[in-house]
Amino acid sequence: MSIAETFANTVNQMTPDLGQLYEGSKSYNLDDWKLQQRALVGASGGAAVAVPGLHLVGLAADAAFLVNRMGVASYGVGAIIGANAGSGNILEQDDFPCVLAYWSDERDVTQALKGKAAADLSTKVGTKLGTKFVGKAFTKGVVKTLLGSSGYLVGQKLGGKFMAKASAKFAAKFAGKGLAGFVPFVGPAVGAGVNIWLINSIIDAAEEYYRDKLAVACR
Repeated sequence: MSIAETFANTVNQMTPDLGQLYEGSKSYNLDDWKLQQRALVGASGGAAVAVPGLHLVGLAADAAFLVNRMGVASYGVGAIIGANAGSGNILEQDDFPCVLAYWSDERDVTQALKGKAAADLSTKVGTKLGTKFVGKAFTKGVVKTLLGSSGYLVGQKLGGKFMAKASAKFAAKFAGKGLAGFVPFVGPAVGAGVNIWLINSIIDAAEEYYRDKLAVACR
């Protein structure tokens, strides 16, 4: 199985326990959460290519672990941002596909959340109390309603052509570990570095997505 296929399969098979993820990460400082995720994937990436020649066996397992960790890290960012904003648990299963849209620079998705369509939708979905919106009551369902007819989300998963783009980006970055693993002492450093780059980039995308998601609801 190719790395791109491993990425797609792992994303599609995710069944996150959002309540547990929220409770387990909401109290973190965002910077501490980032450091923890970097340490976890860096250790995995270095170990996967520690033995030249045998490293190719470890790369598939490392890829699956890394993709799962990208999902956990993303939901954790949302839990922290939602809790800090006083909006409670704003996590939804289709959040991670949307984070992947930001990560893959899917402009139709990012502009939909940032633009007037999202602002208009928030006034329809929102529950108004006096002059303030109640965060948790109207955050749920906004993104799914907004993107449901775009083809980006199919149920709670990525549509085919969008998954292909995200998979290709992951595989292109991950591929460098295969060659580096043949070089003694170099492989572990490169393996750790690639994983850390990928987790950093998905965390940055998650932070942007969840802040936009809250901004939609708070307008």
